[in-house]
Amino acid sequence: MKLPAFQWSKLSFREKILFFLTVGAILYAAVFLLYLPKAAERRQLHAEKTALEQEVKTLSLTLPTLAQKIDEDGPRSSSETGALFLALSDDSLSKVLEEIAHAARSRDVQLLDLRPGVIEKRDAYDVLPIQLKTRSRFHNFDRYLATLEKLPRPVIVDRMKIETTRETTPDVVVEMSLLVYMKGGV
Repeated sequence: MKLPAFQWSKLSFREKILFFLTVGAILYAAVFLLYLPKAAERRQLHAEKTALEQEVKTLSLTLPTLAQKIDEDGPRSSSETGALFLALSDDSLSKVLEEIAHAARSRDVQLLDLRPGVIEKRDAYDVLPIQLKTRSRFHNFDRYLATLEKLPRPVIVDRMKIETTRETTPDVVVEMSLLVYMKGGV
């Protein structure tokens, strides 16, 4: 059986309108159901990648800062230096920094600077001071503070400075000092 050839001129006006509407519906579905979700996902992944690269850069600056602070403290006895390096090499420091960074990522807060200080030994616990600089929307930062409050170890915001400029609007830049209390002690 031979199919008749398609002839556009023999179609009625109604059939032509239906044809264009069908093609338009197919194009609309292709754009809004296939392309746009994938483009949004790609933008989100790119933003996450950029945030992670910034976080890696920030954390890579942390180790030389710690080494410099240790060198500034001057010579110590070998047992005291060994205890300090044991405390710094312990996974608790990396866990604390990882928890703070993860909380920032989960609340869309960009970490601009993260600098841990020297651990201060107390009777039954250690106190880790951390200097932190972030950039985010104000409501995201509010949720970030609430997340820090729920960390498995006590965190106190010792000092906080919030500012915004024309360059950062609608975001706010926050500089703060945290005191993180960890198990340990003298």
